Amino acid sequence: MITFGHIKNKVLNKLSNSYGKSEFKTNLKEHFKPIMENDILKEMYSLYEELETKTFDDKETAQLYVEELSKVLKERHVEVSEVLNQMNESLSDTIVESDKLYQSLDRLSTEDKLGNISEKVIAKKFLVEHLTTNKVSDNLKVDTGVNESLLNSVLTNNFNVSFDKTLSEEDKTKLKDILSISNEDLNTKFGELKESINSTLNSLVESDSEFLSKSDEVKKEINEMTQTKYNLYRLEELLENLLG
Repeated sequence: MITFGHIKNKVLNKLSNSYGKSEFKTNLKEHFKPIMENDILKEMYSLYEELETKTFDDKETAQLYVEELSKVLKERHVEVSEVLNQMNESLSDTIVESDKLYQSLDRLSTEDKLGNISEKVIAKKFLVEHLTTNKVSDNLKVDTGVNESLLNSVLTNNFNVSFDKTLSEEDKTKLKDILSISNEDLNTKFGELKESINSTLNSLVESDSEFLSKSDEVKKEINEMTQTKYNLYRLEELLENLLG
């Protein structure tokens, strides 16, 4: 069975290896754009990304989270299984190694059977351990650009994926600024953007009380965001849209 984590790794491997080459734009359009144009795949992409650094303070909460996560992943997988099979065919020339986190998530997305109970228990145990482990050092490793071409691939796509066009000079500058930001500046900028967004949302609620529930949802989402360069870009875009 073709699973999302396997496809995600294939897509990012394809983009990373072709970054800076003539085929990069084609790969972006053919392999990454379909994810961003499908609401469920886009949701799963964000989930898998966030789970790399997500942490809970206690084991009980992590266990409850994994149980609920398992239910949702199974539902989502059924809805996108056909699309995943199609994507896998187009990525048949791409070979990737198994990622333990993604492999565990993928196991939870499969149908419950007597023959895979042990695998699912092992996957849940790993995920609980992952979610209760401090990931400070891992965050530093991800955000300092150990694989900068991969980060470029992801960020470039999120500037451009919804539109079949090349980046404008303004977007290229924005991309360069985000890629070069230090971890200390990332922390500062992240905090500043959250404060600005919360303040802007409060002002909007004062002028439109019907906006209150939506405002609370947005606040909850941004306050739970992991501190990454991609999420920094998302916050910048959100603030621009709110002010626009």
